[in-house]
Amino acid sequence: MRLDDFSHPLGHFLGGYFNEDWMMEYRTDDEVVRGFMREEPFLVPPTIVCLDELIERGVAGAVDVDVYLKGQARPYYLYENHGLTGLQWLQRLRKVFDEYVPPAPSEVLAMFFLDVFREDWTADYPTDQEAVRGYMRRESYFVPSAIAHLD
Repeated sequence: MRLDDFSHPLGHFLGGYFNEDWMMEYRTDDEVVRGFMREEPFLVPPTIVCLDELIERGVAGAVDVDVYLKGQARPYYLYENHGLTGLQWLQRLRKVFDEYVPPAPSEVLAMFFLDVFREDWTADYPTDQEAVRGYMRRESYFVPSAIAHLD
């Protein structure tokens, strides 16, 4: 799992939300997590799975989380300044994710249609089926989570 791979849920969250400008939008790391949950609710379940895996590997000693974070597009949050290790910081973030409430099925459909069939979708895709296929390729980590919300 590479945190600098923004197509990966955890890489997208840490690299995209804890970027060099994160303090312009949020005051605390808790607010960053809540903003992510509000703005990208379908990415939350796969992000939690990846976060749990990294925490589990860190607790077991299989991964040095500090080295991992520093070597993989380190987030611009200085957890050391708050007396935390990388593992402790990720565990703190994980507790905030416990507040997650999945979106209603109607929200899932609305977000899907707004993203796939935006105003200029025909400029990128010749048919509606190609637009859906393109979305599934582009958002491959999101699709299973979105479909699960519809069941």
